Amino acid sequence: MKENIKRSRPMKAAGILLALALLMTCMVSGTMAKYTSSATGSDTATVAKWSIEVNDTEIATASPATLTFGLFDTINEADTTTAEDSVSAGKIAPGTGGAFALKVENLSEVDAKYTISLSETNANNVPIQYSLDKTTWKDDLTEINADASMTDKNIAKENGSETVTVYWRWAFESAEGTHDGQTDTTDTALGIAAQTSAPTVEIAATITATQVD
Repeated sequence: MKENIKRSRPMKAAGILLALALLMTCMVSGTMAKYTSSATGSDTATVAKWSIEVNDTEIATASPATLTFGLFDTINEADTTTAEDSVSAGKIAPGTGGAFALKVENLSEVDAKYTISLSETNANNVPIQYSLDKTTWKDDLTEINADASMTDKNIAKENGSETVTVYWRWAFESAEGTHDGQTDTTDTALGIAAQTSAPTVEIAATITATQVD
């Protein structure tokens, strides 16, 4: 009887080992057969650049920007009825005229629009007239400011460019359509006043740029 018991112990041990081996096999085979997947996603947003230049000067860091023009520095013989070389350099007189340009460039990565507002400093009331086409002349810059080319003008992103040229003149003959109230007498008085303190005229151009909705 003892001999049978001795014989059965190794068999039991072998059976236990066999059962453990089968259990481990099931666990391993179950792990190897399982589908597993993983994924990592990310997204990046980059802020669009905002950059507006007027006459090659960046204004995005200080908008609105104001540029000034001394009209006497923008005389152009092509825009006069009095030859430029018949008047001293840097001076204007009846019959002289000129022009100044505002080039607006949109270097941004968004569409934009701009508005230009002109104002005049003219303490001596020099009879200057203004035009955007050299055909229709205005005594008052507010009428120029109201033109469609000056207000809410769209300009495309990435190198969109628009140039506004403003012409000016001191009309010489009444047939040209002189400034309101201008006469030979008033013109002559300005010339006499220049003996002691030369009258000056300065234009300030304020440019405001905004992103298009």
